[in-house]
Amino acid sequence: DLEAETGYSEHTLLVVALRAELFKTAKHLGSRHQDLLNPLPIPTIALLFTIIAYLLDTWQMGKFNASLQFTEDKYASDTLEMHGLYRIHLEFIGKWANLNTVASTKVREKLFKHVL
Repeated sequence: DLEAETGYSEHTLLVVALRAELFKTAKHLGSRHQDLLNPLPIPTIALLFTIIAYLLDTWQMGKFNASLQFTEDKYASDTLEMHGLYRIHLEFIGKWANLNTVASTKVREKLFKHVL
């Protein structure tokens, strides 16, 4: 909720994406390493936000653009087009987490529990 400034990083899309990519089966990384993902690490959330930006880019013109690739050069480099989008997300989420560490940890724990 932008006006009430609540719900940051709690969108259903985040849960769906994490479940699909990290927890799909018992063999997936998230399923095997739950102890490392609760509360959900800030770098993991930053990566997820960056992946969502990539997916939006692939559909930017209303049609899927298969030529776009999710690469470090494009989405993490400080010198190229996206200006280090991953690092921007990482910094922003870190600042958010530091505003209230107890509350942000609870949000990250809640996000992890919803994924399961």
